[in-house]
Amino acid sequence: LGISDSRTATIEAEALTSMWEIHRSSALAVLNQYPVARRHFAETICRRLDAKVPGRIMTLPIFAEFPEKFRQLIALDVERRLYFPGQEIAREGKTATSMLVVNIGTCILKKSGVVVKLYLPGSHFSAGCMLGIADVHAGTLLCHDTCHILAIGRATYAHVLDGQPAAQASRQLIARERQAAKDMLSSLITVSVRKRIWEVMEDIMTSDAYGLSALFEAWKKTAPRLREERERTALASVQRDRLQSEWLQRRRAAQEKVRMRRLEELAPAVREARPPAAAPARPP
Repeated sequence: LGISDSRTATIEAEALTSMWEIHRSSALAVLNQYPVARRHFAETICRRLDAKVPGRIMTLPIFAEFPEKFRQLIALDVERRLYFPGQEIAREGKTATSMLVVNIGTCILKKSGVVVKLYLPGSHFSAGCMLGIADVHAGTLLCHDTCHILAIGRATYAHVLDGQPAAQASRQLIARERQAAKDMLSSLITVSVRKRIWEVMEDIMTSDAYGLSALFEAWKKTAPRLREERERTALASVQRDRLQSEWLQRRRAAQEKVRMRRLEELAPAVREARPPAAAPARPP
């Protein structure tokens, strides 16, 4: 039923044996159709997992600073629950007074319908509800694999705390969880918004609701024509630059010819206007 992924014992046949093997997926599908049988199996599994509860509570990081006796008493009063894949463990916005600890299995957390976090064995959820600093769940917790969940209620926590005082550890825990709740809420909102935007973009890209196919076909027809126009424009620009360069060269050559002709026309007048050279002086 998903509690274990490996065999806990070896079975050997002493004679010719015929056996049936029931796969997990088939068993879970049948249990979904029979709620009474599902409750029966859940109660049976919870009883068989009782031995694992104290070890999980004793090693919870959230209670690391509390006395050992405190954790032992919490383990005695904790509520055991079992959930099968797809079942809702906690609902976003629903009033709650318990912290949920994943003992076995994995859970997924959804915020506004978007998966934002995965909870593994040893993780806890909604500690603020147990401590009295929150009244509702921050998200919806769903069972991914068959999960054994330990619920520690607000009354249980307060009762054990009265019998085993740990004021400093309790104050530190409340302060940490207040900050953790703020950080988690901010992170959940950010992640859910990003994933929602991405899902919308995927829907747009994979569906034709916005006429993307027609747009793409139009682009395929238009792109070659635009490319040809760009090539013609570039060729015309090159030809225009070449013609302008040739024209400038011819103009400069013509100007040089005009200048030389004027110099030739002015040369006789310059020679006539030049004064005669003086005779050299005789030596004494």
